[in-house]
Amino acid sequence: MINKKSSPLVSIIIPLYNKEQFVRRTIESVLMQTFGDFEVVVVDDGSTDNGAKIVSCFEDQRIKLISQENAGPGAARNTGIRASCGQLLAFLDADDEWDRNFLELSIKNLHDHPDTVATIHGHYITEHRVSREQFYRDRGIAPGEWKMPVNITGKEAKTAIDFMHSGAVLCKREAIEQCGGFYEKNRSLFGEDAYLWLQIMLKYCIYRDPAPLMWYRTDASELGMDRSKIWPMLIDPESIREGCPVSHKSMLERILAYYAMLAARRKLRDGNVSEAKELLTRFRCRSRHEVWTYLKLRLDALLASYPRVYQWAHKQRE
Repeated sequence: MINKKSSPLVSIIIPLYNKEQFVRRTIESVLMQTFGDFEVVVVDDGSTDNGAKIVSCFEDQRIKLISQENAGPGAARNTGIRASCGQLLAFLDADDEWDRNFLELSIKNLHDHPDTVATIHGHYITEHRVSREQFYRDRGIAPGEWKMPVNITGKEAKTAIDFMHSGAVLCKREAIEQCGGFYEKNRSLFGEDAYLWLQIMLKYCIYRDPAPLMWYRTDASELGMDRSKIWPMLIDPESIREGCPVSHKSMLERILAYYAMLAARRKLRDGNVSEAKELLTRFRCRSRHEVWTYLKLRLDALLASYPRVYQWAHKQRE
C-alpha cells in the first residue's frame, strides 16, 4: 500500500534503451522543474551502451535506477509504475525533454479541473524544436476539459490519440491502473501507449492544452518504433471493448475500423495482401465519413490478388 504522507506526489517513469547520447539532458530537464515533489524511476530495458552508468552518476536521491532484460517500452513503463509510489504518474522517454514548468502547470490543470484524470500539453518536434501548437489548434484542440464525443470520426479520434503524447501527459495513478497500464505483449514497439490512452479517453474526462511544454525528439526515436507492425489495439481489441462504456461502443468500433484502414493501406503498400484483407474483414467500416475509403481499400485488396489487373487499375488512376 502507498504511504501518501511520505510518498512524493508525482512519479516520473523513464524507460531507457540505448540512449546514452540523450539521457543526461532528459534527466536534467526533470531536475530543473519548478515543482520538486517527485521521484524519478529510470528503467534500463536491457541497454547495451553506457546509458545506465550515466544515470547512476546523478547524486539526487529522488532518482531510482532499475534494470531488466529487454522487454519493450510498454513493459519498461509498467515496471516503473509498479516500482513507483506517486499519486500522479508522468512518462518521459530517455531522449525527450520537458520545459521547466511542465509539472507545475500540469498539476495546476488537474487541481483547477478536479473532474479530469489527466492533463496533456502540446509538444515540440525535430531537433529544431518546432512547435505543433498551431497544427493541433487547426484540428480543434483548444485549452479545456474534453470528453470523447460519441459522434467523433475515426480521423478525429486518431488526432486526439496522437495529441495525447506520453511524454506530455500527467495522469492519476488509479486511472492508469484501472485500464491495465501500457500494452506489453509481444514486446510491442509501436502503439503500446495508444492502447492505454484510448482507454483513458473512452472512460474519463481529460484536460488538453496545445501549448507545448515538452520536446519530442523525433530525430532519435526512444525505443525503436517499428511502423511495419500494426497497432496493438487491432491485435488485441477485446480488453478495450470489455472496458468501453456502453454509450461509446459503436464509436469504438468506428475508431478501430479507421485504424484498420490505415494499417491495411500500409500492408498493401508492402505487398502483404492477405494481411490487408484480414484487417478489412475483421474491422468493417461503420462510418459514412470513411465508407468510400474503406470500399476503395477493399477493391485494392481484391485487385492486388491479381497483380497485372492491379497494375493496370493504378495506371488508369494516374
